Amino acid sequence: MSREITRGAILIALSCALQFSLRQVALPGMTVLVGIIMNAVLILTVLYSNRIAVFLNALAAPIIAVALNAVPSPLFILPVLAANLAYVYTFQEWTRKYRTGDVKGLFFAYGVPTFARVFIFLGAGVALFHLFGILKGPALPALYAKAGIQIITGLVGGLVADVIHQKLSK
Repeated sequence: MSREITRGAILIALSCALQFSLRQVALPGMTVLVGIIMNAVLILTVLYSNRIAVFLNALAAPIIAVALNAVPSPLFILPVLAANLAYVYTFQEWTRKYRTGDVKGLFFAYGVPTFARVFIFLGAGVALFHLFGILKGPALPALYAKAGIQIITGLVGGLVADVIHQKLSK
């Protein structure tokens, strides 16, 4: 149990440190790179730690993004948290049924969670923005743009986590 807590704390710290440091670099495509790394760390947290660490890591990512002005509104915390949780818990469920050793397993282990993430992100975002009456203006296009990025970062981040996990398992 203490090993899981230690690993979880290290992965949360790694997640925070990487997001803070990478968001300081103003290069094209950094949002995608940060998303890939954050998703990889989320999956690694599932593989090497416990549910509490997974939840805390899923929560830390959008809070740091808001603190660094990486998202247009603090209202993005809830949709991103919901999307992160959908991603990691769907990953956890699907990897019980499918192993990532073949293409079918990779699709189900990372594709299904990625699309669950996008649907939850859009659903929670639209519901929250509708609740606050800000579905007009730049909020909705920003939501759709973030959803598109979530597809890329979810799939590639999952594959990066899989490669790291395979290397660490040897």
